[in-house]
Amino acid sequence: MNCTEVTERLPWLANRTLSDEERAEAESHLATCASCRAEFQDIVDFLEHGFAHPSPEAIVQFVYGSLGDSDRIAFQRHIDECAACREEVEMTRQSKAAMPAPPRHNLRWLALAAAVLLAVAGPITYLYRQALQREAILLARASNLEQQLGRLRQPTASARVVDLLPEAFRQRSEIIPPITTIPSASPETLFLLNSQIPMSERGCEVLLEREATTLWQSAAGERGSNGEFLVRIPAGFLKPGDHSLHVVCGHSRETYRVNVN
Repeated sequence: MNCTEVTERLPWLANRTLSDEERAEAESHLATCASCRAEFQDIVDFLEHGFAHPSPEAIVQFVYGSLGDSDRIAFQRHIDECAACREEVEMTRQSKAAMPAPPRHNLRWLALAAAVLLAVAGPITYLYRQALQREAILLARASNLEQQLGRLRQPTASARVVDLLPEAFRQRSEIIPPITTIPSASPETLFLLNSQIPMSERGCEVLLEREATTLWQSAAGERGSNGEFLVRIPAGFLKPGDHSLHVVCGHSRETYRVNVN
């Protein structure tokens, strides 16, 4: 068995309802897998905590009035303090009300059936809670990703996005102007640098220069699927005049030119 197969069987392993063959395979896997052992211990702790309360048989006997006086008093004291057991008592009472009163000799079989149902409910409840937790984590990650994509696709009114091509590419073109001109009236600028540097190059940096003076420098972030960089220049660094953006990746270097008027 692999981890997924073992994890699916852990509640029933803890509840001792696996076949001998499945139990042997699961125990063999647990002997070598610390992660699955930890999850199995969580299930055992969960079930032990639940079974520290009155047994399912006792709940059925209490509802049907077949507990002895001393046991009934102790049971009543427990459910006065335990909300979970009160809920189980109420559910059993509702089930009793929904069916004809059984003959007295069938009470034992009814108690046994209820005990089996409640015993199986423990593992199912655990798996349901695990599924809810995983769903919540996935939803949170999806929401965070949507927010990040939304900020890139829809810049705020105080920011602008400028699409730039490398200077070497512009020089070979007869159509594209050699330099991009942008207005200065914007506190923040996002540059989309369409880099031609191979994707295999790592450790890239971006430098902003004006008149051979470095104004701003930062490590480049993750590249897009086509090798592009998204560079955010904070407010105050772009002044009127010509600027150069340099991308340096190891021995590779690219220059982008922009004029602020």
